[in-house]
Amino acid sequence: MQEFIYFLGRFHVLALHVPFGVLFAAILFDCVSRYFNTDDSKVSFYRATTLLWGFGFISALAAIILGYFHSMEPGFGGQSVSLHMWSAIALACVVFVIFLRRLFSKPLSILKSEIAGFNFAVLVMLVLTGHYGGNITHGETYLTDYAPAPLKSVLGIKDIDQVTAELSIDQLETFNHVVQPMLQSKCASCHNNDKRKGQLSLASYEQIVKGGKNGSGVTANDLSKSEIYQRIILPPEHKLYMPKSGKKPFTEDEIKVFAWWVKQGAPQTEKVIDMNPTDDVLNLIKQITGVDSEQAPQLPTMSFDENKIAENGFYYRQVAQGNPLLKLSFSTFKHAFGPEQIALLSSIAPYVYSLELRKAEINDDILQQLPVMENLQVLNLAENPIQGTGLYHLQKFKSLKVLNLFATQITKDSSEVLANMKALKKVYIWQTPMYEAVGEYAVYAN
Repeated sequence: MQEFIYFLGRFHVLALHVPFGVLFAAILFDCVSRYFNTDDSKVSFYRATTLLWGFGFISALAAIILGYFHSMEPGFGGQSVSLHMWSAIALACVVFVIFLRRLFSKPLSILKSEIAGFNFAVLVMLVLTGHYGGNITHGETYLTDYAPAPLKSVLGIKDIDQVTAELSIDQLETFNHVVQPMLQSKCASCHNNDKRKGQLSLASYEQIVKGGKNGSGVTANDLSKSEIYQRIILPPEHKLYMPKSGKKPFTEDEIKVFAWWVKQGAPQTEKVIDMNPTDDVLNLIKQITGVDSEQAPQLPTMSFDENKIAENGFYYRQVAQGNPLLKLSFSTFKHAFGPEQIALLSSIAPYVYSLELRKAEINDDILQQLPVMENLQVLNLAENPIQGTGLYHLQKFKSLKVLNLFATQITKDSSEVLANMKALKKVYIWQTPMYEAVGEYAVYAN
């Protein structure tokens, strides 16, 4: 019987869309009916809308029951689940009151202000209910993960890469600044305090060590008994492979660093430097976190015009305190990348350490127009219409070490050009024709 209840509960993810659609339609009908000229038309719409409110209540009630069955599965709990359930119940109660009010009132006798108030209340409750449900499915940061940098700044959201960018390699804590961010970005949407698939939450160090129904997530000094490690090294087609299909997988570098951390005893608070990493491991950590301990280049002090940078769609921060180099991120929220942005980059070219141009509609011709940036080490060109013919022009970036070409159109023919970039260490090529040819998420250029 329990399994049958779980089976029915899985239909909640389908059923929940019905009341949302019906209630939005009911509100729309109420708004449209105001513009009819005859009372007969208004009465007909009123009765149709009343039926929609009734059906909205029935479908909401069905979704709530199925949702309750779904929440009975192991792994669900936490504040978001509770808020989602009670906001849905409150929504259904308000919809039921609206239905009864309309059913037992004469058509057109209800004040327009009362209808507008009810509609506004239902809209707010729909948004809240959907938001709490989205938190369960995707995690609490889903809506803001790819928000433009200026918006994140206004909302007070500080990504982990911003935190690590302000630290030196000597200040990095292995778990808090290296391991935990990897787990959060890859696994947290399914393994958090609200949604514990396999009874596993990765929200804290203690929960990671405790693990789930299949055993300890991490066992110090023992990779064979560390369930998380065993899952992320499986072939992607394996049914136990994590993260599941469609989620961003761990890179080879991340797996190596995670394994090193486990073999070193999986400490919670120790700093990277205190764990005596080898040069290879230290370099991998630098690449993953974006922290570099190399001596900053000797550049003259420059006062950056923050307003001018922001007006051109860029958000910037210093690599580290006392280091004049900058990390730049371009936002397509209000701006298109063009001559003005290229001119801005030219004016601060020696100070650019990292440049993110994701989804900026950069093509091969624009690559030729980018100014020489002698200290550029990290370039993100992901999800741009780059075919590969313009990659030759990236050779002017003599210090470039990491290049992200995720979801571009580069092919294996570009391999020789990348190999000629002597400083280049790593190229991310997932979801590109080159990836289809070589079968690796990232390749080592030199």
